[in-house]
Amino acid sequence: MLSVVVLACSLAFAAAAPSIPPELYSPLITQKLLAVAQNFSNPSQYPEYTTPPPYGDQIGRWVWFPTDTWTNGFFPAAMMLLAERAQSCSGGQLISASDAATALGQGRTWSAPLVTLETGSKLGHDVGNGNSSAYRDMAISHADKTIQNHVRADGSTFHVVVYNSTDGAVIAQETHQGYSNTSTWTRGQAWAMYGFTSMYNRTGLSRYLDTARQVSQFYVDHLPTGNSVPPWDFDAPLSPTPPRDTSSATVASSAMLLLSQMETSIGNSTGSAYWTDKALTLLTDTISLAWRTEPEWQAVLSNGTSFFSEGVYDTGLTYGDYYFVKAGNILLDMGLANCNSGMGSATPACGSNCGSTPATIVTQTQKSGERLNNEANQTDPKLADRGGGRGRGDRGRGRGGADRGGDRGRGRGGDRGGRGAGADRGGRGGPPAGPPAGPPAGPPIGSDRGRGFDRGRGGDRGGESGADERILVGRGRGGDRGGFRGGPLALAGPPIGGGGFVAPPHYPSNAAGISHLIQAVGVRRPHFGSVGVPVAVYTNNFKANIPNAKIYQYDVGEWAPYLQQCMAALTTYLVILPTGKVYPSELTMKIIRAMQESNPDIFTPKGVTLLRYIQGEQSHDESVLTAINACNVAVRMEPIQNNPFNVRSFFTPDERRPLGRGIELWRGYFQSVRPAIGRMVVNLDISTGTFYKGGPLIGLCLEFLGAYGQPELHLTARMDGRRRNDLIKFIRNLKVKTQKRGEGPKIRPIKDLSKEGASDHMFPTTDGAMTTVAAFFSLANGRALTHPKVLSVKAYVPMELCEVVEGQPMRKQVPSDLVKGVLDFSTSRPEQRLRSIMNGLQVLQYGSSSYLQDFGIDVDPSPMLIQGRVLPTPTLQYGGSEIRPANGQWNMRDRKLWKPVQIMGCVMINYDNRFDQQSQRSMIEGLEEACRSVGITGMTRSVPILQKDPMGTTYSNHLKEAAQLYRKEVGSMPNLVIVVLPDRGNEDIYYRIKKINVKLGGINVIPKASSVQFLTDPSNPTLVLGCDVMHPTPGAGYRSRPSFTALTGNIDSSSSRFIATSRAQKAGQEMVEDLEEMVSDVLGKYMAYRRDVEKKKILAPRRVIFYRDGVSEGQFKQVVEIEVPRIKSAFAKAKILPPKLTVVIVGKRHHNRFFPANQKDADKSGNAPAGLVIDREITNPLEFDFFLQSHGGLLGTSRSAHYSCLVDENSFTADDLQQLSFSLCHVYARATRSVSIVAPTYYADTVCARAKHHYDPDGTLADLSDTASQMSSEAAEAQMNLYKERFKPLHPGTAQNMYFQ
Repeated sequence: MLSVVVLACSLAFAAAAPSIPPELYSPLITQKLLAVAQNFSNPSQYPEYTTPPPYGDQIGRWVWFPTDTWTNGFFPAAMMLLAERAQSCSGGQLISASDAATALGQGRTWSAPLVTLETGSKLGHDVGNGNSSAYRDMAISHADKTIQNHVRADGSTFHVVVYNSTDGAVIAQETHQGYSNTSTWTRGQAWAMYGFTSMYNRTGLSRYLDTARQVSQFYVDHLPTGNSVPPWDFDAPLSPTPPRDTSSATVASSAMLLLSQMETSIGNSTGSAYWTDKALTLLTDTISLAWRTEPEWQAVLSNGTSFFSEGVYDTGLTYGDYYFVKAGNILLDMGLANCNSGMGSATPACGSNCGSTPATIVTQTQKSGERLNNEANQTDPKLADRGGGRGRGDRGRGRGGADRGGDRGRGRGGDRGGRGAGADRGGRGGPPAGPPAGPPAGPPIGSDRGRGFDRGRGGDRGGESGADERILVGRGRGGDRGGFRGGPLALAGPPIGGGGFVAPPHYPSNAAGISHLIQAVGVRRPHFGSVGVPVAVYTNNFKANIPNAKIYQYDVGEWAPYLQQCMAALTTYLVILPTGKVYPSELTMKIIRAMQESNPDIFTPKGVTLLRYIQGEQSHDESVLTAINACNVAVRMEPIQNNPFNVRSFFTPDERRPLGRGIELWRGYFQSVRPAIGRMVVNLDISTGTFYKGGPLIGLCLEFLGAYGQPELHLTARMDGRRRNDLIKFIRNLKVKTQKRGEGPKIRPIKDLSKEGASDHMFPTTDGAMTTVAAFFSLANGRALTHPKVLSVKAYVPMELCEVVEGQPMRKQVPSDLVKGVLDFSTSRPEQRLRSIMNGLQVLQYGSSSYLQDFGIDVDPSPMLIQGRVLPTPTLQYGGSEIRPANGQWNMRDRKLWKPVQIMGCVMINYDNRFDQQSQRSMIEGLEEACRSVGITGMTRSVPILQKDPMGTTYSNHLKEAAQLYRKEVGSMPNLVIVVLPDRGNEDIYYRIKKINVKLGGINVIPKASSVQFLTDPSNPTLVLGCDVMHPTPGAGYRSRPSFTALTGNIDSSSSRFIATSRAQKAGQEMVEDLEEMVSDVLGKYMAYRRDVEKKKILAPRRVIFYRDGVSEGQFKQVVEIEVPRIKSAFAKAKILPPKLTVVIVGKRHHNRFFPANQKDADKSGNAPAGLVIDREITNPLEFDFFLQSHGGLLGTSRSAHYSCLVDENSFTADDLQQLSFSLCHVYARATRSVSIVAPTYYADTVCARAKHHYDPDGTLADLSDTASQMSSEAAEAQMNLYKERFKPLHPGTAQNMYFQ
């Protein structure tokens, strides 16, 4: 039966022999390759891919890269293939002799800058060291490791395998360019097909033939129906339709034709016909989809995907074109295509040549040396260049599989696979840190300082003398040194002199490639994480293409009057002064020339460019901040011309809602230009602004006061003094429009209110007579006032004649009773928020902004689709049981606490008169039952109760009285006081409540040791610290009120029981003044607990992790320079071996949001699942940072925390620090949910909020409300010192427990 089936297959192939596509031998291929090659007599840069679709009229033109880019070998090798084709058809049928000679010459010319040519090559290019047994053994060992660790059981492949560099153990199997770690990246699969077939061809070892068949069959089985060109990843989501990858198709086609030859060499004609058929079908579909005849499309094919996640798809690719030409040559070698027309069939009528083996096909009986020598003439940069597979394609030293490098260069992953140190090592490949230096913009005209070849058009450096450069920011034509490293990228051919297209960057998958010479504020990124389940998310970041020209900041300062001398001539540039005033672009160039030529010592420009920074090639310094600020100025200018705004947001009245008390909520849009890995992005988010309600001032004032009826009842001299002062604070500096008859309207700010009504307020007129305000305006306007008794605004305008100008932000704190309304307006589900953000793009109109056009900034209108990972959830331990949280939450029903406490006595204070005896009894019974169910002992149902009036103020006396009541009835002191509050309970009472288990020294839950091995290593005790600072609300009296600092730290080995210490310091001071003392306090208690309670031998921590909350990016350097030394000073004073310190900033005040691309990945709230981590694409170009959305969504759109590592003496991997931080979000004692930031900083935030109650509640310093009055600086300083002196420390017993919970 089997033989019948095989025969049927054989007959089927014979009957359906596919034809050879004529495009494989089209003269257009030669024309396109030579047209590009002949433009440059001395090539210094090489094409890789054509410009992607977003770039308008530049689509289809090659993007150029430096000589050390991995793909550079394909372009000259393709011309070598044309020369080989001429040798196969020596009569000139497929390529003329002159074109063949030109192709050979250009191939040699373009190869010369890449490698040293071998003298023994017939075609004048590298042939490899084919007779080296050492190289052969290394290749075999590497291929065997690849089979073992890259090839899955079903024939699919892992993209990247990460090995331990010491013992070769597999650390991870993952992807860099694919959809996920478990998906199959199609070009990687094609490389596997070609690589294993080639290994069999070179060695004759059957295991490589078996593997080649297996991976090829998987590829064929997963091709789409209809047009069979594969998507960029076989597992990419089908919606939206994934881009195809014709480069994968051409690599796979060449591989299957080579595999067909191998089948022929062992006599398997059926297998040979099968693979030929599949290859020709794929080639035919590739041509149908992607054959490009238009001359402006410089590649042969389109629809290639270089790097999907970076937006480089639907392009031409040099390696796609190379393997397309390669496939045509193999068909000629196989005799399936003829020289006269290039066309034939899969079973050609080839006469006497039928059945002969092509010269490059080696039978199994040949020796390996002969096989290598016979194959040497194949011009395949992956197999032959630079000896022993060490050419521009695989380069031998290169890490792992075939594509070598994430489509480019140095790093981890990429198409490159593993890092071969010797035979087996493997490792991480990947692309370089960013886009390459600038390519030539066209053929040289005149000299290298002419129109854009090397230096651009405006002088020695593209117009630095001022003619054509960017002036905070202008637009220079020549770029910055065009063809030299560090300059802009350009296109082959016209437009001549243009800066050209700046390539979407390839960023490193292993950022260890960042030079140690590059200075970062924090820790340079060691590498990216890989642990977790991949998930696709949209983010509210939009790619921004910035100009590769210098941005100049002119420090004018006190010399601003010189500008007035330079305003005569027209120009085409824009100047934006620090004040925000904009000089029209037509006036600016003369100003700049005058500054540079007339006063060079005064006006010294600082020229900076951002491209090197985002590529990881420049340190973060003042020049980088200047350039980023300039980009933000450009982005902000258009919307703020016509809309109210604050620092980073502008607001429109299109979406607004009355809040009450004379306040409206307006929808706004936050925007910020930020550096990311290899690119700049615009972070766009919705925001909410509070605005004064426009209209009559009288109506606004009445609404603020909550008053109704006639204004004479509420806005006269009889007003209560406190209400009058509150009103003045509310409307002070509010702009109102006034108008007298016969005059135009005037806009003036309100400074104060009169103490008398308009009819009683007298003032002298210009002729010296006295009159009332009411009489003056009645005469001026020809009508009497409607409300003459109502107060006037100074200077002396009746309130009823004032109209509040619409669109004025209210920069005061929202009244507490209105906060809920603000939250309701601000909260929106993820899909709604993303929709609002996209609507904001329409309002912003980046594409039509004249400022962005002047700056040369282009913003992609599509939100970035990026790949995140969902981290594995830590296992938690309760008493006698374990639980694995799901969706950021878990249920502790029927579980005992890890370390329940014993209640030594309980007493109750009841402040609610409605809480009768039956209610009290029910509550106590329920509490006793609940305590027993979780393991807490000692709670009885006989609880003494003290009834008290909540209106009293001596609450401390109540606590003492309750304790005495208990001692009187029981004979001992209680350790638990329960307080029952009335509805809308008094805050002062609440902060004297003590909760139960953790407050009494117990531990609710701990992470399982295997989930946090870094923390639980007994030989390396770890202290985890959390720190925060809380500042008073800005306003009157701000300087007289303190900021509060807090430090928390674990004292137990499971990092679940935390203690805290807090201090008061100068208002607004972010760096913790008493940090050394605070660390010493926590450190001492940590060591004492280990000695006295845990009985540990090692008392001092060997490792310390310091999570710091509340610090802005601009203060990172201060943390390193001020707080880190204070921490280390505490270690020194403790006289312990200095522990290794890691400092991590935890930030929540950012506007990055993440939206699941697929609803199946969302939680019930529509948010991304708990554990989402993002450490690529939108993170810092240099530094070790990541976003972690550690909590499940409840309401609205979840906000992740941004973690930035500033110091790392513990040498964390990205995965370890991310997983540790995620685990620490699960030990927050109050909740059975993971929280949004690590528990130590969450605790520190709580301690800061409680710190204002460290004063005698009955003393004069207890009032820290935001309504404190303003005072002189001397008085404010004295008051501040008093706050510091009278700040009460914790009671020693309380300090050992989690009192803050």
